[in-house]
Amino acid sequence: MYKEILQQMKKHNETQQDIANLLQLERTQISRKVSGHVDWSTDEVRILCKHYNMKFEKLFRKEE
Repeated sequence: MYKEILQQMKKHNETQQDIANLLQLERTQISRKVSGHVDWSTDEVRILCKHYNMKFEKLFRKEE
């Protein structure tokens, strides 16, 4: 699970649908990605790091 992404979403008052819109994906895909069931693409990682102004190592630290 990517807890830092969830924390950033909460901090910015964003929903999974907001992130889905940002990445041009379906909301269910975001749910699967945040839970760790589906991998993030390189472009998605780049966009989210820029969106949250965070480094990859912090934003995409996977926790079980």
